Amino acid sequence: MLKYFSFSDSMLVLVLAALLPPFYLLMRVYRLDRIEKEPVKLLFFLFLLGAVSTIPAIALELGLGNLLVTIFNQVRLTDFTVNLYYLIDNLICVALVEEGLKFVFLRFGTWKNKSFNYRFDGIVYAIFVSLGFATAENVLYVTSNGMGNAVMRALTAIPGHCIFGIYMGTYYGWAKMYDRRGMNGRRNYELFKALAVPTLLHGIYDYSLTIDSEYAFYGFLIYIIVLDVVASKHIRRSASLDESITYASDREVGIRPAAGEQKIESLADLKDALDHQKKDEDPFSRK
Repeated sequence: MLKYFSFSDSMLVLVLAALLPPFYLLMRVYRLDRIEKEPVKLLFFLFLLGAVSTIPAIALELGLGNLLVTIFNQVRLTDFTVNLYYLIDNLICVALVEEGLKFVFLRFGTWKNKSFNYRFDGIVYAIFVSLGFATAENVLYVTSNGMGNAVMRALTAIPGHCIFGIYMGTYYGWAKMYDRRGMNGRRNYELFKALAVPTLLHGIYDYSLTIDSEYAFYGFLIYIIVLDVVASKHIRRSASLDESITYASDREVGIRPAAGEQKIESLADLKDALDHQKKDEDPFSRK
């Protein structure tokens, strides 16, 4: 039977190998959203947006990469400048470009959507965009480099993109909630973190793979394992503590004028109360 195994058959196997890991993670995330499932059409649209975002990402990465090479060609090469080049290339030319485009497409596809009514929705949306990007990228890599690449990326790159989406979606969900409350400053801060945190995590991931060092490789393995464990606990906790963004603040939450105490009706109120408490504390009064 193997003698009838044509090129098209082997390519199909590679494509399936590239698709299965992200689809498995998508199903896991979809099941975690227990309060109110998101519309399948919206999720499919977000997945497609993520896949489409690979096109401008390739163009921007090539353009910025060539510009960076031109700049560093004018600099005397030392260990410091080489490491600086790799740091800028991975953090700005790759991580910021990819996470930035995911963020733009995420906000375009969901910010004003009526289905965006729970905080955990932000995580679901961000993961679908991120894994849409990862799936398109994975198909390109796997069909070009073979099954060995498929196995390695299934254990590293695909979970990595999912993790970046988890943290983007976490802050994105908080931003939507603060927007609902009219707290524009807090909203903008959470939106900043929704881009900055996954960019930093992505940059560290890529930079640790770029450095030609045995210690860097072991550091990468430790890094990805820790990320997997922490992110897994984080997404499960976020799902269990999910709440509506149109929660009691629109009806009940307020400040008691007499006592000056905030009424706690939700996790968001508790977060706000703790934040205000930290701001009100006098750091010089501690002994």
